[in-house]
Amino acid sequence: MIPEAIGKYRVVAPLGQGRVGIVYRAEDTGSGRPVALKLVPTSHFGSPEAKQKFLADAQAAAALSHPHLRQLYEAGEAGDQVYLAREYLDGSTLQNLLLGGRLEPETALAWATEMADALAAAHAAGLVHGELTPKKVFITQESTARLLDAGLWRLSVPNGRDLSQVEKLEEAGTTSAMLAELAPEQIRGAEPDARTDLFALGVVLYQMTTGDNPFVDIEAYQTVQWVLGRTPPPPSEVNLKAPWALDELVARLLEKDPRVRLQSASDAAAALRAVAAGEPLPASITERPVIPVPVPAEAAAPVPKSKLAYWLVAGGAVLAVVLWFLYRTLGQP
Repeated sequence: MIPEAIGKYRVVAPLGQGRVGIVYRAEDTGSGRPVALKLVPTSHFGSPEAKQKFLADAQAAAALSHPHLRQLYEAGEAGDQVYLAREYLDGSTLQNLLLGGRLEPETALAWATEMADALAAAHAAGLVHGELTPKKVFITQESTARLLDAGLWRLSVPNGRDLSQVEKLEEAGTTSAMLAELAPEQIRGAEPDARTDLFALGVVLYQMTTGDNPFVDIEAYQTVQWVLGRTPPPPSEVNLKAPWALDELVARLLEKDPRVRLQSASDAAAALRAVAAGEPLPASITERPVIPVPVPAEAAAPVPKSKLAYWLVAGGAVLAVVLWFLYRTLGQP
């Protein structure tokens, strides 16, 4: 049954059903402004603390305004549901557009640059998107990209659960398509950070320029193994129209180790602009950081004094034998 109103919003018509909630077209009865109203059952959050954490994140997201982020107007509770009143947009998701195949490189680079700019603004505000996928990118009628739900990743991405083992994967019941959109650290159960968003940007950029997700397989466990270990073919090998400079940028975005991965969305945006203009890539892309190799504990441990004394005595004995042998040999007529 469609509700007549949620808080100050009059419900007009359903827009779609997501994994964790229903979205309606609604109207703010005070201002008359159209909104996309998402309703999420409070039971989805598991605990009152998790729900309050989500609402706090939503309030932080509502304070952020950027031309390539969909504006979140308000988050609140109504009965047994949490609601999100968001900017209503006309256009289509990137996921729908990719059903027709890959994009022209110029279009892909332009939209990816706008996504990187939006991520940079979110990260500067302390927000992580955490679920950047083609369905979370909206292309407006003016052909500009807008990120959806930045900072609200806890709505649907599993956290704190290691999905790299078959038994854990089966327990989670996660699909191959969803697994292929996670970063390696998310597969292993770590909470996403800004570098996780950059891995996701690399996956979306690869999809836009080649038409394919670089990690998805029909089998969920194989998808996991590809996310954790596969290096996909460079975009220019799959799409001859893709510029070669894009290969290096995508490789940095898709690094498995977050420490080696590109660290800044601002750097990603600068690199995307350089590729689009046919200019050399910035040093932040071409120069990979050197990650120190950890020294094993037994190698780093000091030698006990008793062992040190033993090896000194043994070494002295060997030296004495060698000197005696040389003396006898050289002293012979």
